Amino acid sequence: MSAPAVRTFLAAGSACLALVLPASTATATAADGSLALGPAQPAIPTARAYGKDGRPLKSLRPVLEYCRSKRGGCQFAIDKKALPLQFFSAVKSFGNSVINCTKSDINVDRRVDLETGSQDNILGEITGSVALEGQVQVSGEVSAGVSGEGGITFKTPNMKEGPMSEMTAKGGAQGSGKIGGSLSAKAAFQMAFKAQYQHVWTAKQTESTTYRMTVKPGDALVFGASAAMQRIQGTLTTNQGQAVHNVTVDSPSTVNSSSFIATTITAPGNTCDRLRPSGSTP
Repeated sequence: MSAPAVRTFLAAGSACLALVLPASTATATAADGSLALGPAQPAIPTARAYGKDGRPLKSLRPVLEYCRSKRGGCQFAIDKKALPLQFFSAVKSFGNSVINCTKSDINVDRRVDLETGSQDNILGEITGSVALEGQVQVSGEVSAGVSGEGGITFKTPNMKEGPMSEMTAKGGAQGSGKIGGSLSAKAAFQMAFKAQYQHVWTAKQTESTTYRMTVKPGDALVFGASAAMQRIQGTLTTNQGQAVHNVTVDSPSTVNSSSFIATTITAPGNTCDRLRPSGSTP
């Protein structure tokens, strides 16, 4: 069962920070007093291949090529000693920031979309994307929309899903050249996942939230998000006795919600002086 999410607001002066966090991480505090988003992405282990005789192979390719060529020739066994490891990606800043260089408050209405993909450490054979150290497949988009009206509102019809939050899951995997990974390795992983957790594995997920807030004169509004992820580990074996150990798949979490962040800061330096046109500005 997923932990209830808690929406947290921090405000100091003209700054306002809004986060949507699972209850299990919302109260964590970093050493410098800032709010911690939860466990960071752990190191990605190296997958190891072994031959029929149990001796290490120099490369994963012989096993992966066999799985690719023999549909149903491989099986995936999830490591049942531990539940899926839950973690959060580093905060990713999105574009389309708002700088208020007028003399009046402006009301901002923006939708933020966060797309989280999946990745594995066996050359993308399961997910279609290769896992890289310190990186998670996360992308975002911020809609346009600013009005001159004052006031600040946060609409939250469902506290568990964040301000105006929407979520959709897509079954297709991302990747270049081999979307969805190889038939056998991916199918073996999907079958093992569904058998273990009684629901379908999600390779790609999109979460959205809408902010309606005021930006004071001289302030800049920026957006970001931290994706909620989970890690599954196990062993891929062939029907000929070959195996790949420490197979790791990072994908969107089925337990936690991602964290959306909107914060206002003082516009740096003489930004408004550089941007302000000649003549009077209302």
